[in-house]
Amino acid sequence: MTTVGNVALLPQTNRLRAMHTVIRDKDAFRRDFAVSSRRTIRLPLEAGLELLPFEFPASPQGLECVSRAAPAVRIVTPAVEDGLSEHAFTVPGTGDFGDRFSGTLPRAGAS
Repeated sequence: MTTVGNVALLPQTNRLRAMHTVIRDKDAFRRDFAVSSRRTIRLPLEAGLELLPFEFPASPQGLECVSRAAPAVRIVTPAVEDGLSEHAFTVPGTGDFGDRFSGTLPRAGAS
């Protein structure tokens, strides 16, 4: 993504250019127009999510820490767990969520 000042421009891929072509074509089939429009609307939203700090799942301690450090930041989370274990895992939680999601945990049986 290219950023100039407070404007972020999505990468101008062939796919994005093709969708813009369909949207600009007044003779495009309605279904093609709708599909291209919906996808073009979603792209900035998806890119914007990459810029937001978020915690998944959230702990009360993590939410408090972020809220103190950046009070203007809005946090979106699907759930707030009960707390943290002595190993800083959410309780009841999902254990090593970040490592599991990122694939950075060693696989069982791997040496």
